[in-house]
Amino acid sequence: LAFLIRHFGKTGVFLFERANGRDGRVVETDVPSKQYSSEETFEKDVLDKNLMKETLADFSRDIFEGLKNDGRMGRTIVLKVKYHDFEVITRSRTLARFPKDSQEVFGIAWELLEGKTEAGKRPVRLLGLGISGLQEGPEAADPLQPELF
Repeated sequence: LAFLIRHFGKTGVFLFERANGRDGRVVETDVPSKQYSSEETFEKDVLDKNLMKETLADFSRDIFEGLKNDGRMGRTIVLKVKYHDFEVITRSRTLARFPKDSQEVFGIAWELLEGKTEAGKRPVRLLGLGISGLQEGPEAADPLQPELF
């Protein structure tokens, strides 16, 4: 402790406490998530775009329905690709409104994969999809039914 205080002043006490696992701050567990997502690490690196298409379709359904059931929705569709050499890229598109259904989410995910990645040309190890910028409310739970008043 004395060494840390000599070299870092008051920050030395902070560093000493954290290094010894002491932190009096309250842990907040009810912080709402900012993104709802799914991802899969494939057993073998994948070049098959049909398999990637099926995976994105499944993710789209699960994510859209999960958010809808929670009464939340977001406007940003986020695609994550990890190639065989462990390079990770993300591509996203933000909509002017909430997506109307899982097919719309899938369509955007597929466009991102096809147009903004090297999937199919480079082997893919992991594929992920998420929706971010989450909001709550009636229009989030049912994007086709806007609030009347």
